[in-house]
Amino acid sequence: MAAPHVAGSMAVLMERFPYMNGAQVSDVLKTTATDLGAPGVDALYGWGMINLGKAVNGPSMFVTEADIPAEFRINGAYGDSQFVVDLPGVGAIVDAGKPTQRTCTGLQCGLDVWSNAIAGHGGLTKQGIGTLVLSGANSYSGPTLVNQGRLAINGSLTSAVTVNNGGVLGGTGSVASLTANQGGTVAPGNSIGTLQVAGDLNLAPGSTYAVELSPTASDRIVVGGTATVSGANMALTLENDNAALLSSNQTSSVIGRQYNVLQAAGGIQGQFGSVTDDYAFLAGNLAYTGSGVTLALERNGDSFASAAQTDNQRSVAQAIEQLSAGNSVYESVILSPDTATARRAFTQLSGEVHPAIATQMINDSRQLRDAVGDRLRVAGLYDQPAPGSEDNSVWVKALGAWGKNAGSSDAASST
Repeated sequence: MAAPHVAGSMAVLMERFPYMNGAQVSDVLKTTATDLGAPGVDALYGWGMINLGKAVNGPSMFVTEADIPAEFRINGAYGDSQFVVDLPGVGAIVDAGKPTQRTCTGLQCGLDVWSNAIAGHGGLTKQGIGTLVLSGANSYSGPTLVNQGRLAINGSLTSAVTVNNGGVLGGTGSVASLTANQGGTVAPGNSIGTLQVAGDLNLAPGSTYAVELSPTASDRIVVGGTATVSGANMALTLENDNAALLSSNQTSSVIGRQYNVLQAAGGIQGQFGSVTDDYAFLAGNLAYTGSGVTLALERNGDSFASAAQTDNQRSVAQAIEQLSAGNSVYESVILSPDTATARRAFTQLSGEVHPAIATQMINDSRQLRDAVGDRLRVAGLYDQPAPGSEDNSVWVKALGAWGKNAGSSDAASST
């Protein structure tokens, strides 16, 4: 009677975890079973009784030979001890070219949450562009590798985490230790949040610490050991990455505010190599103490007028520059992501559109003038009207034209 229950449970889990292969789904089913008899795997009950309600929340163990009693071990059956989870994104092809090839259609192909507490001697390797969230109290002892996509730790992790090229580590939980290699990114929180590192933090050359800011808080890393920063980059964005979501007063309070973005009980070694942001007129400045790094968002050396290309744009830019911080127009411009965006704002504020529209309307009226003039010229071809009654008449002419007004240094072109 057990076989149908196992097969049915496997079918449910294959649907729940469409990105996993058969062996991984089998591990999920076994490691989440309710233990019966002697603790662990035994000869009578095996892994125990199927607990499908727990299994849908992810694995409970990353299994290696060390987790299996010697009498039940199968040589070579446990791979390299890493549970490789590949979240390929919704619509991606899984097992391409194999008999099991399929399309990963579930939302969990792009974002999945494992809430079980994961034990065992194995480790986790995160692959694929999707996001995996670990929200349990995880005690597995193998390494955690983030090779692609995002891994969010919202629970706890006793594993050492390494973020490699193309990987992102986030969340508001805690990890044992953290190393970000070249091309790896550490982005605490799920929006703004704090990531705890019990041991040491190492931000290698070419890695990125992505910091999100709001008027009242910022991302933060709190380290129990030593934080070694070897020329890594710090990348800044405003919360939601959309200044329009902030009021003028909120935006003003971001500028000049001090944020404690990194704290290490064992001290800070080294410095960040650069601070980058997505704003044309802002820059981040860092200050270092023995145990922390503080960030301040300030105006850079570029004036608003430096982004202008026409006299009209330049005049508007200079006028806006005279406004005080907190003015809605000033704040909108200062948060421009690039000079092209600032120029569009200057053009819209210049009033150029009003004479341009008047010019276009004059040009459009030519079509009606020409139609009436043509009718009058045709009527004048005849000195005497044709015999007959003088009934009313109607004439119709289809109008259509295409034209273009060339632009100049102070006016945009129009079509």
